[in-house]
Amino acid sequence: MTDRAIDHLRQLDHWTFLLALVLAAIDAMRTRRRVPQVVTGLLTVALVYDAYEFVTDDS
Repeated sequence: MTDRAIDHLRQLDHWTFLLALVLAAIDAMRTRRRVPQVVTGLLTVALVYDAYEFVTDDS
């Protein structure tokens, strides 16, 4: 991993986001309810978009 990637992952908002994603995914699997599934889907889309922005950033 590059220093830029490590610095990006060290940001606190990324860790709280990943924690929320994991908790939502666990709840979606455990309860099989629609709302946790939608939340997990939206958080996954946000994660993919953040990864896309990181990869395409020129700095």
